[in-house]
Amino acid sequence: MPDTLSYADAVRLLGGEKSKVVDWFDKLTGGVLLAASVPVPALLGVFDAKAEFVRLGHELMRGVSEKRSGLSRYGRTQRLEAAHAVIAVTAFFEALQETDLPIDVRALRITKIEQATLAGATRYGAHVADALFRTAAPLPGPHLPYPALRVALVRYYEWLVGRVDHFLAGLAGLAESIRRPDTQDVLMRLPAVAADRHRELLTRLAVDFSEVSFWLGLDEHEATREEVRRLALGLTDLRQSLTKISTGRIPDGVRSGLAARYEAELRRPVISSGDVPTGLTVPRLGEAYVPPRFRIAELDPLARPGDEAWWADQPVRDDLWQSIVVHLTAPGGTRSPLLVLGQPGSGKSVLTRVVAAQLPAADFLVVRVVLREVYAAGDLQDQIEQAIRDDTGERLDWPALARMAGDALPVVLLDGFDELLQATGVSQTDYLRRVAAFQHREADQGRPVAVG
Repeated sequence: MPDTLSYADAVRLLGGEKSKVVDWFDKLTGGVLLAASVPVPALLGVFDAKAEFVRLGHELMRGVSEKRSGLSRYGRTQRLEAAHAVIAVTAFFEALQETDLPIDVRALRITKIEQATLAGATRYGAHVADALFRTAAPLPGPHLPYPALRVALVRYYEWLVGRVDHFLAGLAGLAESIRRPDTQDVLMRLPAVAADRHRELLTRLAVDFSEVSFWLGLDEHEATREEVRRLALGLTDLRQSLTKISTGRIPDGVRSGLAARYEAELRRPVISSGDVPTGLTVPRLGEAYVPPRFRIAELDPLARPGDEAWWADQPVRDDLWQSIVVHLTAPGGTRSPLLVLGQPGSGKSVLTRVVAAQLPAADFLVVRVVLREVYAAGDLQDQIEQAIRDDTGERLDWPALARMAGDALPVVLLDGFDELLQATGVSQTDYLRRVAAFQHREADQGRPVAVG
């Protein structure tokens, strides 16, 4: 499977490579789903069969909900990504039904002679088929709270409508109808309608998959913001929310030892008792940790993460534990590292301690690597294995431990990234590329891992 699932990928994953569902879609589209070239009549048939696409989209969604038991943490995320890909296209076809375009593609009849002159239309038809079936819609992620995700979805649907408009306008039998003001007005409203349908369908999915409610920001309506802040002390809500959607088993062996090591951090005082005046009580980390406000962004080629002025354009947020839930349950968590930046003393190390302690051991195999305590010149796997030995006293190769994780998702937390760079002289970009390469290798080996 590719990094990001398209609709065609999702149909194969949810329906099975050789299933009746895939056969049905392929027959319905005249080969559009699986073929590289798209004849004009076949694509027109797709628009004519929008009701069938809606029906089968809902059938696939029912299958996702009915087969949700017995999935690993990563398997659950992968199926949810596939479900989202189906929802994105199903919402578009539902919007087409609701808007009732004032054109009738069934009235268009194309003879074999006319078909031979439609090379241009066929080319644009292929573009439409690519957009519908082989291009991934915007995905939920911690950098996209629902309002931003909706904006991205509207843009995606605008792009899709533009391709459809260009294709239909190129057909002689439809050119006049598609250019009419009332038709163009309907097409302009279509993206917003599709985005609304997308939210409705995703909300239904959240009934059976609680993590989807975090993708939508629905959890914000369950309590006042003040109550959320109070409950989030020590990131306890992170553990509680992930425990509710637990799919794994109680760990044993090295996994159990690592979990015990990290959970013990929450019971330690925030500062040494020797530094406290007599009569004062020092709170434990789990009682005193207050999640910081933060900014989050996806780094594209134009991003300037080292420039504070660039960060000033990103909104300030106070939903840290919810964002961590989204990162670990949305598709992007195992595909690229999460980089935490902050001034010295801002609490980056403490954050890794608290997160390592609060991720439920049944669903997450956590390894916290304190980079200043491991061999700085070693590769990431060596550093992970040294951290395991330091925390448990046991020697174990990373691949063996990852295989022992079972249904749990491996999570590697790197603490002291800035100190590592100072000690080794390696560039920030080079080290992050190595981390990303590690994630890609692990995914290729069937051992997906989140790194932060």
